Amino acid sequence: MLGFLVQFVCLFTLALWVGGGAAITFFVAPAVFALAGSRKLAGEILGEVLRRFDSYALIAGPIAGAAALIEIAGTRGGGQILGLKLALVAAMLGLALYSRFALSPEIQQLRTQLGDEMDKAPREDPRRLAFWRLHGFSVLCLMGEIVLGAFAIGLSVMHRPAA
Repeated sequence: MLGFLVQFVCLFTLALWVGGGAAITFFVAPAVFALAGSRKLAGEILGEVLRRFDSYALIAGPIAGAAALIEIAGTRGGGQILGLKLALVAAMLGLALYSRFALSPEIQQLRTQLGDEMDKAPREDPRRLAFWRLHGFSVLCLMGEIVLGAFAIGLSVMHRPAA
């Protein structure tokens, strides 16, 4: 029963993490940018959504990692699969940490510098170019979290502990 509970906690935290990231990427962001009225407002709204989501990821990562460690310690066989799952969760957490503490502050600083000029600044403006480069990295981090998480979920479903 304890094994089931540990596996459930790991799978549930990963499912929320992956599902939340996918929902933001594929539904929330396009809707906000379509309806907000300005790119500046849309960016502010989505920035807040991502800050809240990152907070969840920074809590879910250690929980999923700890559950995977407990699974490894408590099962016979399947150590390679569970080790890979743990590595995927660690990579997801690494991407979330990088996005939250390296990319987000720089993006926010550039957004503040550009202010209302965000949409009006020339395409070749170095601040605008830097913003879009960092934004692209941020999107890649979130997509990486989604893909890695999907694989970790798949490994959770594949692994059947030995009796």
